[in-house]
Amino acid sequence: MRNKIQIQLIDDGTPLDFEITQMSATRKESWILRALLLLSEGAGRINIDLSVDLSGEADINGLMSELGKKGLGIFSGITPEKVQPLLDDLLACCSRVMGQSRQLCTPATVDGYISDVKTLFRLRVESFKVNFPDFFTEKLSTEEGKEKPSDSGTPVTLKIPRG
Repeated sequence: MRNKIQIQLIDDGTPLDFEITQMSATRKESWILRALLLLSEGAGRINIDLSVDLSGEADINGLMSELGKKGLGIFSGITPEKVQPLLDDLLACCSRVMGQSRQLCTPATVDGYISDVKTLFRLRVESFKVNFPDFFTEKLSTEEGKEKPSDSGTPVTLKIPRG
């Protein structure tokens, strides 16, 4: 069953209520694939192994190492027109809640009630958190169940605060 959460964001002093519904597994898979293809297009080639082992773990340490080597250059060549569908997919998980009614969030509808770009950004961030809750919070492990160290010997664990 897909997760749903209710959040309230303040837009220029006005409280706005939203419901965010997690993407289906196939939609998430498509979103991740498109995001990785965009990143690899921007960087030319990302030299990491993105295969997933039987425990469902991916090589996040390798990804972080590669991002560290390439820096913001990994985003060069990525145009806003190519990124927009990914942003719109995150927005499509959101509905504005007004009493008992809900209105699906689209670029056209949010312009009617969101005036601050920070509110729109925060809504998409919250949608990302609902859809990929473990992406930055789980430590990687080896087959023996021990923590997998990064190249520097220090485990990589990224956390995005929820509040």
